[in-house]
Amino acid sequence: MSKNKHLFLFAFVLMFAAGCKKESVTRKTLTLQPAYNLYERHLFGLSNGTDESDTSSMEIDAAAWTQNSIPATIRAVFKFDLSGIPQNAIIDSARLTLYSNPTPENGNLVDANFGTANAFLIQQVTSSWDPATTNSLNEPTATTTGQIVIPSTTQSFLDLPNIDVTAMISTMVKNNTNYGFFMRLESEVTFNSRIFCSSRYSDPTKHPKLVVGYHY
Repeated sequence: MSKNKHLFLFAFVLMFAAGCKKESVTRKTLTLQPAYNLYERHLFGLSNGTDESDTSSMEIDAAAWTQNSIPATIRAVFKFDLSGIPQNAIIDSARLTLYSNPTPENGNLVDANFGTANAFLIQQVTSSWDPATTNSLNEPTATTTGQIVIPSTTQSFLDLPNIDVTAMISTMVKNNTNYGFFMRLESEVTFNSRIFCSSRYSDPTKHPKLVVGYHY
């Protein structure tokens, strides 16, 4: 066989190997929008130390209000089941969608969004928590690193589609530390609210949704 034929054959083998390697990549999309998510907690704490958190609320909030003239802060912690994603997967994208509650149970009971300083934070939770016992007095820890700031709004109702949480989900999967998301107002000044449907809301299309694209 001539030298040129050897070179041609070698180049062909390399191209074939590269093609096989490319085709071996598996790409998937995982869509999560559970009803009655067990790992979802409405955190309601009064300034006098009273806790009124629960796991059956129709909403998850980032709010600061009053109850019987007593200041209250309302936060949320929730997570999605990522066990279907291999730990060695590369996360290409992760988008979180939250829907304003049309019938808010907190705040002024009319507007899901209220106040002039209702910007809020989505943070990554950094410690394990039990949904049956977690409340405003023993909230899990969360990090400000990589937190997402959702700007303040004057709109009474505003759905938030496709919030980019790729970096957080990547960390959760890679390090096997899926403790979920923590939500709170950026500045917890009384009479500000952002109120969203929880996984217990009557309309399943308005439950919190996470869409993850990944490959391995």
